[in-house]
Amino acid sequence: MRSSIRQYDLVVLGATGYTGNLTAEHINEFLPADLKWAVAGRSATKLKILIEKLKKLDPKRLPPAAEVCAPTAEDLSVLAKKTKVIITLLGPYAKFGTPVIEACVKNGTHYLDTTGETYWVGRIIQKYHEEAKLAGVILLSQIGVESGPFDLITLSAVSKLQTEASLKTKEIIVSINESKLNPSGGTLASFFNMYESIDQKAMAESLQPWALSPIKGRKYSDSANMFGLRHDKTLGLLSTSSPTARQDRALVHRSWSLLDGGNFYGRDFFYNEYQRASNAFAGVVANLGVKILEASLSSSFLRTVMRKFAPAPGEGIDPEQEKKLNIEIFAVAIADEAGPCATRALAKLRYAGGPYHITAAFLAQGAATILYEDGLLERVGGGILTPAVLGQSYIERLRDSGMTINTVVL
Repeated sequence: MRSSIRQYDLVVLGATGYTGNLTAEHINEFLPADLKWAVAGRSATKLKILIEKLKKLDPKRLPPAAEVCAPTAEDLSVLAKKTKVIITLLGPYAKFGTPVIEACVKNGTHYLDTTGETYWVGRIIQKYHEEAKLAGVILLSQIGVESGPFDLITLSAVSKLQTEASLKTKEIIVSINESKLNPSGGTLASFFNMYESIDQKAMAESLQPWALSPIKGRKYSDSANMFGLRHDKTLGLLSTSSPTARQDRALVHRSWSLLDGGNFYGRDFFYNEYQRASNAFAGVVANLGVKILEASLSSSFLRTVMRKFAPAPGEGIDPEQEKKLNIEIFAVAIADEAGPCATRALAKLRYAGGPYHITAAFLAQGAATILYEDGLLERVGGGILTPAVLGQSYIERLRDSGMTINTVVL
């Protein structure tokens, strides 16, 4: 960062939307009281309403300032110059994210987003990674519920094998046991934009296993059968019905390459993600449901129909109801050693809250890690990084805000 003298430590851009509100509330509850921060957006009225709500939640805390900011190059540059870190919730990111990254790189401001638009992440890596690296700017993309927890549970399981058994990892098998997503209007808008504005062949290429990795790893044939089912002796019956499996794999594989060129995880590492299935019939039905959803999103007519019933951007499930949901993800790291009984490490991630609440936590605590960990920039360098690159201190901050990750060598 070019200068540590900024008006703010942190700015939440797009704070008046659904996820933006939750992120501001998480910051208000968990980040240090002396944080200098602001909420930013296009509507002064909505920003004022949000600030008043934050005051009521914690009357003793100094509230954030308000920054009215349009998504223009000029406004974004002015905003970036005022702060050390920007969290942006302005989506679709393929439409609104690039100008924010441009402003941050040019002005020496660290950046976080929660995109699931892997094709766009691939583009910004090509355009901005080296420039951000030279500028000493950390750009953290794709760190919400879609990919962040999977990246960190992988790091935890791999690290357990490494530290306690001195073994590299050949495969990570992830099981999503509980994670109910009720998409907000902003999430759906990003999905619709993805299918409307991007060539589907290019999008498919961006979801290839090593699409985001500067180093290409090994080829791997999925162990699921023709019905999309796989049985693991530790995790049980699994289904290839996770709608985010390919984008999560692309991000985890980028982490693999950034952490010592693949040597920390292991040269033959590969990531596979599934959903837990209660029985074979349920697993097959879940697979079918995902395929129907993907086909529906590919149809312009069906997208038009879905838009009529979708919540508007900024709207979503009642936050109090979303908070009552739970997330549970298990992961097994299988050691790269000969024989049918390779050593395993089991990691269990749990969070008492829904997908949007854990997204808020990942964003806020990611920003806190950047702001408060001494020597972070010297350790990780700049560029377009991943949650796993931030490392154990990031995990510890998330633990302090309600997430648990427990790992054991089996």
